[in-house]
Order: sequence, then structure tokens, then C-alpha cells
Amino acid sequence: MFFIGVMPIDRERVYKTYRLYLKDVGSQQVLKQIGRPFVECFVFEVEQEQDLEVLNFKKHLSRPRLCGQDGPIHAYRRCAEAYCAGLIPRQR
Repeated sequence: MFFIGVMPIDRERVYKTYRLYLKDVGSQQVLKQIGRPFVECFVFEVEQEQDLEVLNFKKHLSRPRLCGQDGPIHAYRRCAEAYCAGLIPRQR
């Protein structure tokens, strides 16, 4: 299981935290053999290749158009604003 936490630092930067949880199979050696290649592949694909190319061209939209499968994006943003109040100036 992977958890990714993203916290805004300012208008241009975020701090990301990744956590990988593996099922205990009773052997540290086996966990390392499973976990390390998975994390290395994840870091390569997400951080160095795919995501960065997308994120470099991404821009903030205060009211993005959403479709039904996008989920509660606006509710999430309101919740995040409550925790980050004053950290990031609001755009109008």
C-alpha cells in the first residue's frame, strides 16, 4: 500500500512524502527484495519521468471543470484551504 502526502510550501512548491507499506511475510530479506525494486521503479516512473513532465505544464485553475468521476475536488480544496490558511495567497 502506498500513501502520498502533499503539503504546499508556497505558490510554486510542494513537499511530498511517500510511504510504502508491505505485508509482513516473516523475512526482512524478502521484504527488501520486494520493496527496493518497487520503490526504485516508482521513483523512476513517477518522479523522474511521467509526473514531472505533466507537472511542469500544470497550472492552477480556481474552478476547474470536473466530470462525475473526478470526485469531490472542490470539497477537498475547501478542506485544504482550512489547514493552509494564510500559507498560500488566494487567486481570484
